[in-house]
Amino acid sequence: MKITRRRFAFSIALFFLLLLVPSTSQARKGTSKSSYLMYVGTYTGPESKGIYAYRFDSATGQATPIGLVAETVNPSFLAIDPTRRFLYAVNEVSDYQGKRTGGVSSFAIDRKSGKLTFLNEVPSHGAGPCHVSLDQTGKYVLVANYDSGSVAVFPVLKDGKLGEASAVDQHTGHGPNPEHQEGPHAHQIDVSRDNRFALNTDLGLDQVLVYRFDAAKGTLAANDPPFAEVAPGAGPRHFVFHPSNKFVYVIAELGSTVTEFSYDAATGGLKRLTAVSTLPEGFKGQNDTRKSRWTRRENFFMARTAGTTALPPSPSIRRRAHPSWWKTSPPAARHRATLKSHPAATTSWRPTKPAITSWSSRSISKPAT
Repeated sequence: MKITRRRFAFSIALFFLLLLVPSTSQARKGTSKSSYLMYVGTYTGPESKGIYAYRFDSATGQATPIGLVAETVNPSFLAIDPTRRFLYAVNEVSDYQGKRTGGVSSFAIDRKSGKLTFLNEVPSHGAGPCHVSLDQTGKYVLVANYDSGSVAVFPVLKDGKLGEASAVDQHTGHGPNPEHQEGPHAHQIDVSRDNRFALNTDLGLDQVLVYRFDAAKGTLAANDPPFAEVAPGAGPRHFVFHPSNKFVYVIAELGSTVTEFSYDAATGGLKRLTAVSTLPEGFKGQNDTRKSRWTRRENFFMARTAGTTALPPSPSIRRRAHPSWWKTSPPAARHRATLKSHPAATTSWRPTKPAITSWSSRSISKPAT
């Protein structure tokens, strides 16, 4: 398989995603209810072979390594189904079985040992798949293919395996940045809370595409209007719904901004309200904004920008958060995970070892000073 390299990925860096599954030990008498299985996806190579697992205690912030639990190529993004029995991973490659596409793999989770059992793998219907999610019922897996700029939907069979694609949509067009927006680059796809719409950020088109999602058939149809736009050249990467379900926040990689949209849950419509920079005033240097999320308490919005360690508050976005506190991970970190309702866990992943090399936890119940 030919390994694809997405923009701004360090040539030797390993990408990881943290996913938590309550451990079966929680059910045992006298054991902590803060124990979770944590899964880490990577770019594979000499120092990494696939998906790794840890036992994470959210009360202490400690992660104990289990080790390699599934050997698979470039599982750069992971998703766990609502029943916590199955895990799905993209295989971020551009050549799969001789065709220009990547793959999507399914695994069964052993909640006792943390081990993963391989179930099956299907083509992702696009090169360089970089994001995977499930619909609200857990019956469909949705994938964004970065290199080819397409999205696809796959039915989940009764045994957790993936079926043949029920929908594929190929984007067309380009943005104003000739180096990174020479064509479409689908980056994330997720469904709305009511499972009626699917939103997809396309970095190459500067658009947030909106689809009508048919949960009975697993199909996608362009909404009316079919998309909303961020500023030209911003390069939207990821998005998150506000807990009120009235707003959507889009983090832009190329422009290092967060754009706030109002969201109409009845129609799926998006209206751009404002955009703020994720960079400190006067900052100069290479950077790109990568990840955002709301905390479980629903009063914190977090974003992370590689290349800087500070984020300015936005009066508009702070008002939605009641209040919000903006914070970035250290420059070396590749993802920030907020676990349960009180600890914020920051991880650093270095290319020399397939393990988390830095871990910290601190309270975020109120803004730090």
